[in-house]
Amino acid sequence: MTVSPGAVTFETRQDHLLITPSPWMGALALKRSLIIPWSTLRRVSVVDSPKVGFALRRLGTNMPGLFLAGTVWEEGERTFHLYGRNDRCLYLILEGHTYDRVTVAVPPGEDVEGLAARIRSFLP
Repeated sequence: MTVSPGAVTFETRQDHLLITPSPWMGALALKRSLIIPWSTLRRVSVVDSPKVGFALRRLGTNMPGLFLAGTVWEEGERTFHLYGRNDRCLYLILEGHTYDRVTVAVPPGEDVEGLAARIRSFLP
C-alpha cells in the first residue's frame, strides 16, 4: 500500500515547513497539519518506508504490514509517521519540537530527492 498522490502536501514557508495530509489521511493520523519551525530541524534524509510493525503506544491508525499514520512513542521518543509499505519517505530529525522524529511519505511522482534538498537549504 502506498500513500496516494495528493495525500500529503509539503510547503516551505519563510519560518517553517508545513506538512498537510489530505482530509482522509489527516483523519487516519488524527492530525490536520504539522508545522516544523526551521529552528527545530536538525537533519533531513530520504528513506524507503520503514517496516510497518505493530505500534503499542500510538495515537492514530496502524495496520501492521500495510500502513502507519499518527503519533507513536518509541524508545522514549515521540514520533510522527504517515506512510505505507512501499513509499519513499522524508525522514526528519527534530530538536526542541513536539516530535523527535517525523517520517512522511512523499506522493508517487514527486521528486523526493529534490524536496529533501529544498528542505535542507533551510537548515539552520
